[in-house]
Amino acid sequence: MLDTQAFIQDIKSAAEIEAQAIIEAANASEQKALAELDIELDKLALIEKEKASLEASELLKHNAVSTRHSISNTTLVTKQKILQKTYDKAKKAIADMPDKTYLDFIKGLIYKHATNGDAVVIALKDKKRVSKEFIQKVATSLKVKLTISNDTHPFSGGIILHNENCDKNLTLDALIKQAEIETQSDVANILFT
Repeated sequence: MLDTQAFIQDIKSAAEIEAQAIIEAANASEQKALAELDIELDKLALIEKEKASLEASELLKHNAVSTRHSISNTTLVTKQKILQKTYDKAKKAIADMPDKTYLDFIKGLIYKHATNGDAVVIALKDKKRVSKEFIQKVATSLKVKLTISNDTHPFSGGIILHNENCDKNLTLDALIKQAEIETQSDVANILFT
């Protein structure tokens, strides 16, 4: 059965590792770009000094600010892409679990969230993995009445528990999005400070 806290911690750990590598690469890239900028600025300063000292100073300031802004934007976009890639990898890792592990994961979701009378809507891609017999076995052990819906959902995995009062979206997409929301401030502190 999947331990949600451990799962969230794994996502945070993976994000921290990838974030640290990107931050180091971005810092090295920034230092190199700044060193090259300094060289170019020195050359430009000498030429412009001959023309007009004031014009050269303003041009240097503008170029430095523009270059630093461009580097900062590139670093930010790269960090955001890595973060999204990390969450996508986590979703794929769950979807690609061996059948037994994945069924334990589904069983855990049902145990934690199912109520009597729910219809279990599975992912289209899970039709061969999650059988009616499996759902009935889980329902029997949980001592609730569950049915497997003839409908399927198009998401990457997980289930939706449907009843007349509400639907419980336990798809991998929704679970990963929830984990992303819960870890967002911690990951942002790592990546963006």
